[in-house]
Amino acid sequence: MKLWLIVPIKPFGEGKSRLAGVLPTSTRATLNHQLFRHVITQALASPILAGILVVSRDP
Repeated sequence: MKLWLIVPIKPFGEGKSRLAGVLPTSTRATLNHQLFRHVITQALASPILAGILVVSRDP
């Protein structure tokens, strides 16, 4: 059996909306982008994954 990672992600500027009261949109977008990159980097290093599927409304 092949194991795939499915990563759902909102557009970077829309994610972490609960932090909207303390962080501007640009900072939240940067945070989301960094978290996304971290997840993908870790997933690519995993020897057990056959693939990664990213699901997003962003092109």
